[in-house]
Amino acid sequence: MPITSCRAHAHTTARLRLVASKALYDIAVGTRQDVNTSDIYGHTKRLFDNAQRWMARGVYKPVLDDATVSGRSKLSWWRNTLS
Repeated sequence: MPITSCRAHAHTTARLRLVASKALYDIAVGTRQDVNTSDIYGHTKRLFDNAQRWMARGVYKPVLDDATVSGRSKLSWWRNTLS
């Protein structure tokens, strides 16, 4: 059965800022202007693009917080599955 409608996102301040940021990014790309990589969308897009390049080269290493690094080194089931 096909999905005919999607749940709408709430119009929060953060959501509206993201949508505006993406719109400005898309306009800049479309007009071949420099894009703003310091706003929320530009920053996230730059991180994603860099991660994609690093993964394609086989050199991507995720940035983990201290608690995750500690758990990963101490929990055998985690260490064995992610090695």
